[in-house]
Amino acid sequence: MEKDKYVDYLITGDDLVQILRKSVLDENNETYPEEEMYDLATFIAADFDSIVNKFVGRNNFELIKDIPYIRFNTKEEFIEESVNGFLTDIVYPVTGFEEEYEMNTTYERRFAAIDKVMKGIKETSTIRKKEFASQRNEPILIDEKLLEIIIKATIDEAYPMEDTEERKKLARPMVERAKGYSYQNMTRKLNLEDDGKH
Repeated sequence: MEKDKYVDYLITGDDLVQILRKSVLDENNETYPEEEMYDLATFIAADFDSIVNKFVGRNNFELIKDIPYIRFNTKEEFIEESVNGFLTDIVYPVTGFEEEYEMNTTYERRFAAIDKVMKGIKETSTIRKKEFASQRNEPILIDEKLLEIIIKATIDEAYPMEDTEERKKLARPMVERAKGYSYQNMTRKLNLEDDGKH
């Protein structure tokens, strides 16, 4: 049988770290100070890679170095688009329009927007078995740990650093909910469905 035209690359967290290490350098090719790195960690709609930069800037590479990241058709496509593909391929199509995010100034609306995005991921993502190549325009699959990072960073942005307990209280249910929309959870569901057919 002829192979599918497109090859399916699964980008790892190590690839992501290398790309982000380059992207967090300023115009003098130096790393931003930690305070400025925190400022880069804006709400998800502003710039998704900035949120992850916050964690990279604090040297928490363990959080993302071993996880699968995003599926693209070629590695070059991933590098060219970097993490911004998440916005154009998932966030804006799911929510309808970009301006909705720019107007979300209160944390309640921000969390509602995150919820909407995660629901969209759950509804549109397709899990394919590894032996099959992905088709072009296949929805992006997001790792469980990365969803957790997105949520925590969003809560960080909505609340001052000193409100640690309040942020933790908000993060817990959102992280649990995110796991239901993750690549791993959908894969588990698919495996269960497959088992039920035999």
